[in-house]
Amino acid sequence: ALAGELRWERSRIEAAEETLRQLGLIAPAETPPEPAEARPDYCQADIADRLERSEEFRRLTGQVERRLGNKLTVPGVGVLLELWDHLGLPADVIYQLVCHCAERTERLLGPGRRPGMKEIGKEGYIWARRGIDTQRAAVEYLKQYARRQEAEPAYMRVLGLGERPPARSEEAYLTAWQEMGFSPEAVALAYDKTV
Repeated sequence: ALAGELRWERSRIEAAEETLRQLGLIAPAETPPEPAEARPDYCQADIADRLERSEEFRRLTGQVERRLGNKLTVPGVGVLLELWDHLGLPADVIYQLVCHCAERTERLLGPGRRPGMKEIGKEGYIWARRGIDTQRAAVEYLKQYARRQEAEPAYMRVLGLGERPPARSEEAYLTAWQEMGFSPEAVALAYDKTV
């Protein structure tokens, strides 16, 4: 956002950011979780072994199956294992993540619709990058998410998008604008100037 405002190239912004870090004027960069390329590839034997050895993981798998209303496939259990083992998310946080994804999917697509495990896995990486790895952090994030959801209709109205739920790409913009602190009125003004 700053690069666009100042009309600087990314390399110049990054150099300025590094200088500010060295001077102690901004916080050190957080180390994100390992990149997506380093994701583990759990085979059926790995999953079976973990289900046999870990009561906690077995309970988590059962709870997720009950919440989603169907038996998980081997790749689906692999996604849970990746969140639990690779990202280090606790079982209770993973369950909250699954519930959040299920509620969001039902809200967007209608009652009875369930999220796919790939979607849950992607959201899990987002949570890990944001440091949502405790029950308290998850509850706080979900409260913020609920507040953003309550504000969405106002943004949709000022953009002339009606009363429908936003599409995923629209929701990403609305979330970003809210996180940056832009009110619906500011978004409406920006929209008007852009048009």
